[in-house]
Amino acid sequence: MTKTLLIFKEGIAKSQKVRERLVKNIDRQTDTEITLNLSDLDFDFNKKEVKISHYIKDTEYPDVVLKFNDFISLVQG
Repeated sequence: MTKTLLIFKEGIAKSQKVRERLVKNIDRQTDTEITLNLSDLDFDFNKKEVKISHYIKDTEYPDVVLKFNDFISLVQG
């Protein structure tokens, strides 16, 4: 798992409401961008993908693109 995903998982670990909102956003298609503490999320509803970026661009924290199913598994896991 990349550092970007580890930071993201750590950031949502303690909030069930945040995890639920992220998953519901895929069904509702309301937000194309969501900013959390250390992560920016860009939802592409046409491609059914989410790009997770660390808030500071750094080669040690590369952007990660996940299909919606993989993103949901990450959020709920």
